[in-house]
Amino acid sequence: MTEVNNLVKMKELAEAFVLFSDMSFLENDSVNYTALEGECYGKALIKIKEVAVQMAIMNKGCILPVHNHAEIEILMLFEGDLTIEMKRGTVVLGVGDMIRFEPNEEHYPYTINGCKMIAITIPASDYYPSTQRNNNECFINLK
Repeated sequence: MTEVNNLVKMKELAEAFVLFSDMSFLENDSVNYTALEGECYGKALIKIKEVAVQMAIMNKGCILPVHNHAEIEILMLFEGDLTIEMKRGTVVLGVGDMIRFEPNEEHYPYTINGCKMIAITIPASDYYPSTQRNNNECFINLK
């Protein structure tokens, strides 16, 4: 009896997640970003109209240009360190830390030892993350 109840409940839950029916898991979509120093690349994980998720890796000593995005951006660090300079101050992120950037908020990220993070944009844009774009089209360079 419990098995039947669990199956019914699982079916109800699955039907509640219709949002995910148009989700695309991007198997071969990775991108290299032009860094001022070092290397940075991203691996697209999920992209639907409402949100895009990628795993981003900045190698040791990587410095990205000052830039902003038209979307909300959220970074969640799961390995290494990341320093971000912004008008509101400088933040040093460690494992388990996260930061949110408002649309068009300038930020200047760099790492000493390298880092891995999950990067989320809300909503998704046509070019982030995607290989179907110019290498740095997602960055609006400010310097």
